[in-house]
Amino acid sequence: MNLVGIDPGISGAISILRDGNISMVVDMPTMTEGTKSKKTN
Repeated sequence: MNLVGIDPGISGAISILRDGNISMVVDMPTMTEGTKSKKTN
């Protein structure tokens, strides 16, 4: 069985579990915006 987990937060990630084992984890990219270094997706 494959499961996909998504954390949509500003510093979130996507993960894939295959047969109960972590197969992949990818951090969501962020970048600074404006002069106050506000992070955005």
